[in-house]
Amino acid sequence: EYIESIISDSVLTEPIERLISRHDTHIEGGRGAVARVDIPGIGAAFVRDYRHGGLLRALLGGRFFVPGRETRELRVLQAARVAGLPVPDPLASARERCGFLQGYRARIVTAEIPRTASLVTALWEKTDRGRDTSSLLFSVGKTVRALHNTGIFHHDLNMHNILVDESETVFIIDFDRARIRESLVMRERVTNLRRLLRSGRK
Repeated sequence: EYIESIISDSVLTEPIERLISRHDTHIEGGRGAVARVDIPGIGAAFVRDYRHGGLLRALLGGRFFVPGRETRELRVLQAARVAGLPVPDPLASARERCGFLQGYRARIVTAEIPRTASLVTALWEKTDRGRDTSSLLFSVGKTVRALHNTGIFHHDLNMHNILVDESETVFIIDFDRARIRESLVMRERVTNLRRLLRSGRK
C-alpha cells in the first residue's frame, strides 16, 4: 500500500510534507526542496518540490501560476532515456492546486543513481590523490555533446548537476526548465558550456 500511496498512474498522490516527514534525509538547495525516500519495489528515489529562485521565492515560495513545469521535465527525462543518455529514471510528477486563484505546487520523482558523487567531489578526490583528471573531463565532454546532439538544452548545466560513479561513468541530473528541440544551434551549445565553465571557476 505504501507504493500506491506515493505513485499511482504516474502521479504522486501523497503531499510532499507528509512524505518527507517519514524519512530522515531532507536536502534544501537551489530551486527545489529534495527528499530521499525508499519506495518498495523501486528502491531509493528523490522527490523534488519546485520553488522559485531569487526574489520570487520570497514572494511566492513554491506557488506557480503557469502549469506544466513538472510534466515538461518528466517528458525531457523520458526522451533522454529513450535516446540512451545517462540521466535519472523519471518515475512520476504531480501538480496540486493551492486554492482558487492561488496557483499550484508541483513536484517530480526520479530514481536515485547509486554510488555517485558530484563532478566537483570527483575532481577534488582525483586531484588530492595526484591522479590525472583528463580522462574524466573527456567523458564529461562526450556526455554533454551527446546531450546537445539529442537536441536537449539543459537550463542549469553546472558541476553539481553532473554526477560520476565509481567507474567514472558520467550522469546529468536536474532537467528543470530544460527544452527539447530538433537540433541545438551553436549559440545554445556555447551557452551551456559557458555556464559549466563558470561553475568550474567558482
